[in-house]
Amino acid sequence: MPPRRRTSPGSRRSTRLRTDPEASNSAVPEPTDVVSSGVADAGASTSAGPSSSHPPPPGDDRLLHLQPDQLRGPDKWHPLVHKPMMAKTPQVDQHLTTLGLIHVVQLGHMPVDHTLVQGLALFWRPETHTFHFPHVGEMTVSLEDVAFLYGLPVTSGRVVTGHCHFDYIELLSTYALPRDTPQEEVEKCFREKDRTKKHCVRFTKLRKIWKDVVLDDEDQIDRYTRAFVLELIGCTLFPDGTGDSVPAFYLDLLRDLRTAPSQGVYNWGAATLAALYRGLDTAAINNTTKIGAPWLLLQVWSYARLTLCRPTITDDFSGWGVPSIDTCAPYGRRWTTRHRSKKYQGPGYSSGMDYARDVLMKIRPEHVHWRPYDHMRSLMPRYAQVDPSLFVVRIPCIHYWMVMWHYADRVMHQFMLYQTVPPPRPEAWQRTSQLMGYMFTTYRNRDWRDVFQTEVGMWGDMTQARVREERPWSDAIEATYLRWLRVHGGAYVVHIPEETETAPVADMSYLRDSPAHVALVKHTLRDVLRACAWAVKKGFRRAGKTLLTSCSTTLDLVGEPHRIPHVLESKGLPTDIASIPDTSSDEEELPEPGWDEHRFMQFV
Repeated sequence: MPPRRRTSPGSRRSTRLRTDPEASNSAVPEPTDVVSSGVADAGASTSAGPSSSHPPPPGDDRLLHLQPDQLRGPDKWHPLVHKPMMAKTPQVDQHLTTLGLIHVVQLGHMPVDHTLVQGLALFWRPETHTFHFPHVGEMTVSLEDVAFLYGLPVTSGRVVTGHCHFDYIELLSTYALPRDTPQEEVEKCFREKDRTKKHCVRFTKLRKIWKDVVLDDEDQIDRYTRAFVLELIGCTLFPDGTGDSVPAFYLDLLRDLRTAPSQGVYNWGAATLAALYRGLDTAAINNTTKIGAPWLLLQVWSYARLTLCRPTITDDFSGWGVPSIDTCAPYGRRWTTRHRSKKYQGPGYSSGMDYARDVLMKIRPEHVHWRPYDHMRSLMPRYAQVDPSLFVVRIPCIHYWMVMWHYADRVMHQFMLYQTVPPPRPEAWQRTSQLMGYMFTTYRNRDWRDVFQTEVGMWGDMTQARVREERPWSDAIEATYLRWLRVHGGAYVVHIPEETETAPVADMSYLRDSPAHVALVKHTLRDVLRACAWAVKKGFRRAGKTLLTSCSTTLDLVGEPHRIPHVLESKGLPTDIASIPDTSSDEEELPEPGWDEHRFMQFV
């Protein structure tokens, strides 16, 4: 398989996703061309993506269908996050409570950690909507995480869907601008220069119009509340790729604030998770350079779940459960307080993303906080204090044209429940790739409730979507599960730039979607070179142990951990590398793997 060629951000290329060739000849629901359109997002700045001429063989039942040449690899992209600026006044608190948004507005804001977000995206697999970590297994941002970190409803409420196309000028002026706002001022709120974003309201204009308005009656308070929620939606829940605007059609969800309690809140949490999954899918297989998604959710999820790449909190938040669980701050508030960020740097790393990738590759079960919220459950928002089994569901998360499946049955360790090996398969890849292709512009005069009628209907009774598993998690199955994942999973797939292509690795079809064998061997051989040169210069046995340790790590990652003990036993050495005698008397340290050649030559 030839290496994937880089594409400049502004260039156009096919975004065809690989699907089963036999399935492609069968009847496909409308639209018939969405599979070939790839992952696209109404908020993306470009829509170029990977292409491939190597479809899987007929009857292929693989877990992962996307090949290394279809994945972005470590290409640079920018996760966009906006900061809410409109003031939360006491008059809007009651409306925010009835809408189910009072907790998330207390989350606060923090700069997006681009390095961490980009590093995590390298381990994301669109086929399973999970991260594939080689030493831990599959993990994901779950509905439980959204409920605790953001305080949003995830187990009940109306699905966030409906029509997207309206008279946007009338919709904005009627519901989210002060009374008697001049028509020309209303029109200036929209992004007129961008043909594909004419439905988007600019934050700067919206804030400017409301800056000096007095909220002196219920109508003005209602209008300001809608404007405030519209900004919250565009900044925190569903950011898009424009960087400074939000689609106006969300106002359709906020028309009548007075009857909202009787109709029930919207399921903002599931919609937010759908937006995050779509953003990660786009980051994984698309050449888009600016991607809007709730990246702050991913960031605080990583901080809560993973002990690596986590900042040090210097001013811990103490207002948990105050004044009540109906209006208190969510768990994500812990990380938006003052803290000292992790610095991504190290010798030999060309970028911080390389460093974050290598750190994430080393994550082991002891680096994961599997149940980070249990000790504070009673102080969390009321939407998190529901039956825990309602979080363990296999159900599609829906946000208008985004339908992203939540596979709790693949990440049972996060719920401390028994994980079957192999885990239940995800939805058929043909349908998954089709869902990836839906965009805001796919249908202009149809209700998304009708397009996804089956998926929307699943939310009528969530108990039918529960994963029926009562057995607790057992560490005894961990080794079996990880062996299976190393064969069938895709922990950091191979990405080889053009300039490194050579004849011996020109055909990489045998790699399929397994861990990055070639990339790992490349790093190992570099360590071998340095250690051998050091041994020739100094002449001691420490170099041999270094080689064995490096090779053992590599073989462990590629699923061949038994080879090193076999070789050691045949040579009459202890099978435990750490117990092999080291006769070195030199106190100089070996150069760390990853040092550049110039610095290494200073040692030899």
